[in-house]
Amino acid sequence: MPLSLLPAAGASALDGGAPTAGRPTVSRPAAFRSAAERAARLGRPVEVAGQRTAFTNVYANPSGSFTTVQHLLPVQQRQGGPGSEDSQGSTMDGAGAGRTAPVVGALSNWTSVAKKTPAISFWKKGPVARVGYEDDTKGTWRSLFTVDARGLWQKKITILKSSFVIRNTHSWSCTPKPVELWDTGRIYPTTTWSKQPAWFKKLDTVTGAKGRPGCAAGDLAFGITANAKAAQANRWDGMTLGLRANESDTYGWKKFDAKSAKTVTEWK
Repeated sequence: MPLSLLPAAGASALDGGAPTAGRPTVSRPAAFRSAAERAARLGRPVEVAGQRTAFTNVYANPSGSFTTVQHLLPVQQRQGGPGSEDSQGSTMDGAGAGRTAPVVGALSNWTSVAKKTPAISFWKKGPVARVGYEDDTKGTWRSLFTVDARGLWQKKITILKSSFVIRNTHSWSCTPKPVELWDTGRIYPTTTWSKQPAWFKKLDTVTGAKGRPGCAAGDLAFGITANAKAAQANRWDGMTLGLRANESDTYGWKKFDAKSAKTVTEWK
């Protein structure tokens, strides 16, 4: 669900307002065209020069669409995405025709909540996001993430597909079990099990098991296309998403790498 919207003074040049500090006006449409041409020629994604920030990468796809990867936490020294060709520029200094490139990421946060310790906050505590029930300690956990959505505000793009992607580093067994992603209310440093946000709507369920011998750690991807489109249409500044699992089945227990969390949005 949306966080409080930014003030009107922060409107981008696309919406007829003065560009916000940190949001350069359109200056390099050629970067998008060049990356698209190279992607088509090479048959693999190519990073768009000048669009990278500590939180964001933009890639041109061979199909003619583009993909924006929005990381929950800043990632330094990235050298392109999986299967992509890194295209030089490591700082944001331009955008495509009719598009701005807002500096996003500062709104991103995460936390976990534990049923056994209902008054304790785990705000950004450690790298592990726990989900489900585990029989060893009889612990039940949920994890929640706020991802900056301001990069979706551009009205001149059409969102084709969006996913929330996070690395599953441990499962109770290699037997695939479901884990759910929900649209939730906002999280705060004071969020605890007894002070959870509302869990509004289940967005997707993924059945899998990763992070053990025989089922190596790997990404799970949850569909959030409808939420991404709502964020674009309503100018949400963030999306808060919650992970939960069957809280009576220890085989559904999972751990995730919180710092790996990201949204991956394909658009044209």
